[in-house]
Amino acid sequence: MLVIKIFIVAMSICLGALGFEYKDRDHNLRETAYRQGQVFVFHSVGYIVSQSDTIKEDGSWEGYKRRFLDFQYDPDNSVWNLLGHPLTGAQVFLFYRAHGYTREKSFFLGALSSLYFETLIESYTERPSAQDTFNTPIFGAILGTGLEKVSVELLNSESGFKRVIGRIINPFSFLKAHEDFNAGVIPLRGGAGLVGGWSFD
Repeated sequence: MLVIKIFIVAMSICLGALGFEYKDRDHNLRETAYRQGQVFVFHSVGYIVSQSDTIKEDGSWEGYKRRFLDFQYDPDNSVWNLLGHPLTGAQVFLFYRAHGYTREKSFFLGALSSLYFETLIESYTERPSAQDTFNTPIFGAILGTGLEKVSVELLNSESGFKRVIGRIINPFSFLKAHEDFNAGVIPLRGGAGLVGGWSFD
């Protein structure tokens, strides 16, 4: 029974997106710092989970101090540099867009997040990468803009299948960019709730 309820909620979220749009709004310094902190935590957890062996073998605080701000041109393969990092940058860009930041501010905040990752997180195991610091937000913003435009079109389609695809390629669409609420399935101010763009009391 619980599985069926979860499935129904998941389908409601995926399919309930007609009228989806991004709305730019102003943000104060506190909110922006909070959003930057969220991305920093996501990056930290992702790095710990995906690089656990590297952290055990190469990580140390002594090495961290030695490597901090000592940028290098890293030897990662082209697929990772030209695909993996831009995909990550695109999702960071879409995260900020979902919270109502303009494309310009989303790019700028994505660039800061990339710099924080390279200097404050990855330095624990290796020297920060010069090209990743720039490639991730630049190519990420380009790819993110394309994903945003395609996903908005799909999310506003009459086809349920297309709306599901729109959610898959832009998962941060669940964070509907609007100043009155922050996320897809959480209580809202005033006791309201939201499921995939549908509000209810």
